[in-house]
Amino acid sequence: MISCRPCDILILDEVFDGADAFFREKISSRILKMIESSGAVLFVSHGMEQVRRVCNRVLVLKEGAVVFDGDVETGIKLYGTV
Repeated sequence: MISCRPCDILILDEVFDGADAFFREKISSRILKMIESSGAVLFVSHGMEQVRRVCNRVLVLKEGAVVFDGDVETGIKLYGTV
């Protein structure tokens, strides 16, 4: 079971990766509640729709180096080109 306790820093790494549609839908609201009740959230994903849904800032990395730090839509567009 996923805990919904507030925290200062929440790290979510590919939380929806590999989940089928039923499971994604089932945990989606719980994950969003966790994000809303936390301080800073580090959300790692290759799923651009999830990034759009939960992020207000994007970092794009290439070989461990930051190549972009800024708004979500620009970051998503740039991610597809690096």
